[in-house]
Amino acid sequence: MVCGEEMGLLLSKYVDNEATPDERRRVEEHLKGCGTCRETLSIFLRNESMVTNAVAKDEFREKMIDRVMEEIEGPTEAEPAEATRWERVAGFLRERPWLQIAAALVIVAGIAAALSASAASRIRALREEVAALKQSVHGHEAAVADSAASAQRHNDAVAARMREMHQDLMRERLKNAHDIPGNSSAAAFMYDAIVVRARFAGREHYVSYSVLRSDDDGKNYRELKSGLLDSEYEDSSVEPGKVYWYRFVAIKANSEKAESVPVRLQAPLRGGLDPEKCLRIRCVEIGPNHNIATFAVTRLVNRVPVTYTFTVLLGQTLGRTEHTPHGAVDFSTGLELDSVEQGDETMKVTFAWPKFDPETKEPIYDRAGQQAYELQDKILSIRPNKRAVLRPAGTPSGRGTLKIWRDGEALVPVERK
Repeated sequence: MVCGEEMGLLLSKYVDNEATPDERRRVEEHLKGCGTCRETLSIFLRNESMVTNAVAKDEFREKMIDRVMEEIEGPTEAEPAEATRWERVAGFLRERPWLQIAAALVIVAGIAAALSASAASRIRALREEVAALKQSVHGHEAAVADSAASAQRHNDAVAARMREMHQDLMRERLKNAHDIPGNSSAAAFMYDAIVVRARFAGREHYVSYSVLRSDDDGKNYRELKSGLLDSEYEDSSVEPGKVYWYRFVAIKANSEKAESVPVRLQAPLRGGLDPEKCLRIRCVEIGPNHNIATFAVTRLVNRVPVTYTFTVLLGQTLGRTEHTPHGAVDFSTGLELDSVEQGDETMKVTFAWPKFDPETKEPIYDRAGQQAYELQDKILSIRPNKRAVLRPAGTPSGRGTLKIWRDGEALVPVERK
């Protein structure tokens, strides 16, 4: 391949690292098919290396300059009178060919020094650019972290508000349950707590309430809270699978007291799942066409709950690894959205019903002097609602095994990989 002077100039600029990005691309593309230029480039690179290594030694440069100056200032043979100054210099150099080489090297040294200064300047500029780029990256990372933290706070606030609204709805339903006689009690499990409520006849006469709990099948009670303004209490200190007994004491302004009959409730086992090793899935919303749903998935990271919101279509997998203020967190559930159902959301409530004599309507007391009662489980309708049906990823459609009401939640084991 015949290459012109322009390519030779580009090769020189390429070696000196002075070529523009476009020129570098032209050279590199040309070198792919031109062996002559590849060889020329190799020579340029070897010479560049030799000169750089030579002039980089201060001792060599200083000795060579001293030697040249000594020769120039030393005694010389007489030149013809008619010879000009430049002719004398030329003759002097012709008689000393090694001095020509030395002078050339001095010139090269000067050029190399200038190039070195220019290279140092470029290096400083590059370092400044790198420092600015690092600062920009750090700023971007900080902005991403702030955005993730803000999203986390928003998710937490939304989840807390939705849970509060749902609990208020369940409490209201429990409070307004029909045909509950006076001095009775009712208890229901809501999420991680037992909510217990008592109803007293003539409640307008009572000014405060106390709630008591027994952990030993009703044998001994201890006070959980006094000074309540309403006969309702949420006990969040319960353990899965354990049975608890509750009763209220209502207090009048004249210090007279009335007691509700005790009610018993077992906290659900949750399938024996440990929250530390599980993901908590909350169904936030379900689309009107029943083909899309939004979930808030929470995982404990160093005992701190971290939540991320995902929206999935039918057949899509719920959860993936996301970057959070706590680092990369794996929210993979191993579940797919299988279908959406519509139905009547309910809750199971245990009632303690006082016993009365059917003829006299007087309370019936047991041998210990306590009013007799019986326990009954009832299912109370809360509201018409939708629920998402989830199935293990990869299984056929229609094999959904986990059902979560909108505004409801469930625990699933963390997927092990």
